[in-house]
Amino acid sequence: MAGLAALLRCGAHGRGPLLRRQMQEIRYVERSYASKPTLNEVVIASATRTPIGSFLGCLSSLPATKLGSIAIQGAIEKAGIPKEEVKEAYMGNVLQGGEGQAPTRQAVLGAGCDGGRWDGEHVQRSLRNEQRGNTIRRGKA
Repeated sequence: MAGLAALLRCGAHGRGPLLRRQMQEIRYVERSYASKPTLNEVVIASATRTPIGSFLGCLSSLPATKLGSIAIQGAIEKAGIPKEEVKEAYMGNVLQGGEGQAPTRQAVLGAGCDGGRWDGEHVQRSLRNEQRGNTIRRGKA
């Protein structure tokens, strides 16, 4: 990279524009172990959240995975893409006790994004479990 950058400084000696274009292409190529590098296209098509309920309120009968499925379906509808195009799903869940194993997987399956594909190309799922005290100040609550 340093060698190409040094050659870019040669200006209008004939190589400058070509090398500049090659440098731009190199910046957008994904580094991988594949024999041929490919472009990495990442698109966040949509994002939604589940409704916020109160303790033992009207949402207490629905498990978090069902609420997650509804949110995923809403995000897909809002993005206007087919379910087959969903490649990754990220969800956050603070208290997942009693929700079973892999609540994100359950929500993705409940939304119909991963069903019927048995060829190894399943939707990648990730769950973030983070608890913050943003609304509760210690010592003053």
